Amino acid sequence: MTLHRWPHIGLFACLALAGCARPDQASAEQEKEVPVAEAQPSSGEIAAREVAEQLDRIADEAPHPSSHTVPVDAPVTPPPPGPLLASSDLIDRTTRLIASLKSSQDLAPERVAAVTGLALGKSAEHPDGRGWTVRGRLSDGGEYSLDVDALYLDTPNDWTVSITGFGEAGSGSHTSAKSQCSFSQETLKRHVTALGYSANEGWSDRAGRERSTYVKRIPGLSFSVTALVHRVGASDNNPGEACVGNLRIEADTKGR
Repeated sequence: MTLHRWPHIGLFACLALAGCARPDQASAEQEKEVPVAEAQPSSGEIAAREVAEQLDRIADEAPHPSSHTVPVDAPVTPPPPGPLLASSDLIDRTTRLIASLKSSQDLAPERVAAVTGLALGKSAEHPDGRGWTVRGRLSDGGEYSLDVDALYLDTPNDWTVSITGFGEAGSGSHTSAKSQCSFSQETLKRHVTALGYSANEGWSDRAGRERSTYVKRIPGLSFSVTALVHRVGASDNNPGEACVGNLRIEADTKGR
């Protein structure tokens, strides 16, 4: 990412002023000027800058169209772990991202990094730059992940964001529903409906897993937030508490 600076303002013409300095003296005075200190960038700006610089490098390293050599993808070094977060902090960063969505490019990796404050590294699953990821630990137990992927080869600029947060696995060979949840479905619903999203809750995907979808339509574009739902304390007579194990956020410009 290239940073631009405003050029120095030239000296005003001094035809009407007595004792005006000669051009060579004026240049010397300019060289003595002390630049004003710049504000320190925020963590979100640093994260966005790092992702943008990596995207620029990928573009620069891409083979020229006339090249007949087949590029070989070098092994991708896993990105450094993300910061230690409380579950409530992960929820805040997630809802802040959803609230910021105004265009499809708001889901681009550098934009997601800036809004969430989480630096993304190139994903090993997509070494060509179509996948970016960060993973870290939750301070109250468990792990989280944030992935930004361009899933459709024909539309490389359409990005999908996936956010997962889950607690430590329970004892034994089976993981409890509680350990797979980052926050309650009611919390998610309360936030997104306040932003104008309509709800379609409690439907099943092809694998029989419960999901809920929230959609917001604006002229020429719609955003969808799809949650993978787990049930805590469910029984024959009690549906249990619905909690969110994973969120998938997409922008649709083509009625896909």
